[in-house]
Amino acid sequence: MKILFDAGTPVGLRRHLRPHLVDRAQELGWATVKNGELLDLAEAHGYDVLLTTDQNIEHQQRLGERRIAILAVPANWRRIAQHIGEIVDTLRVLSPGAQKTLRWPRAKGGPPRPTKPRGDSGPVP
Repeated sequence: MKILFDAGTPVGLRRHLRPHLVDRAQELGWATVKNGELLDLAEAHGYDVLLTTDQNIEHQQRLGERRIAILAVPANWRRIAQHIGEIVDTLRVLSPGAQKTLRWPRAKGGPPRPTKPRGDSGPVP
């Protein structure tokens, strides 16, 4: 499978996608190319999947007649790293022209965020 990472996709994901061929838009000189043109270029160069961190791409582009599959993941590397298996499994079953957005709940735990009581304009402790 030939996969193209957009500018926001963490490069660390690449090593987990072997034996697939993975290129980054930046490596191809496409770093500043916007999504619609990037999809055109990717299809013209025979890419099977665009892996993107733009989770709104399906609302921004007309994707109905595309041959390339699109997989959108969160931009946070820590969250991606926790879900490598799901990403690999999803890539395995994506069909041409399919669009899939993976979303994961935020990790629970850790200290609570400080909050200001309503009507208080003072600093948060």
